[in-house]
Amino acid sequence: MPSLLFVCQANIARSASAELIARHLLGTGGAWQVASAGVSALVGHGVDSELAGALHRRGIDASAHTARQVDLALLSSADLVLAFEARQRAWVLKESPASVRSTFTIRRAARALQGLPRRAEPLSFLAVDDAPYVDADDFADPYGHGPAAAESAVAEITELLEVILAAVGATPSAAGSRGERMLHGAPPGALL
Repeated sequence: MPSLLFVCQANIARSASAELIARHLLGTGGAWQVASAGVSALVGHGVDSELAGALHRRGIDASAHTARQVDLALLSSADLVLAFEARQRAWVLKESPASVRSTFTIRRAARALQGLPRRAEPLSFLAVDDAPYVDADDFADPYGHGPAAAESAVAEITELLEVILAAVGATPSAAGSRGERMLHGAPPGALL
């Protein structure tokens, strides 16, 4: 079974939320294993309360999450690693140079996969993306920025994952979904 790893700073906000949202979107018996970790994890901590509240309002229970540190074993077992910032991607690549063709920021991956040719294999398609990373590829940390930032982060992560999971064949096609509309019709910089 393919494996997807989300990586952020502390593993209590973005990556934790992404893991929980992905599990929710995949449902029981999902086609992918999903995990998350942080490059400077607050090991043993739960999801930030504002993010947990935003997840709860979407029917997602965050109470079982425990933050953990990303390590070589997690990186080696992941078929796809989605970081939230280019600096976290750089950290992953320093620790695991072999992950260079499977590690991207979540925004970059969603944007690239939105343009996936019909018969292309998604992970191979991503692997040839060698353009420099730019600020728009980063996903700002909502931690400590209030409930509105938490709600916005959970909404955007959901939209990005709808695109990514559909493209890799983990969920039905996102064609016509809110995620696709957001990627095509969002104001400049909203998801890019």
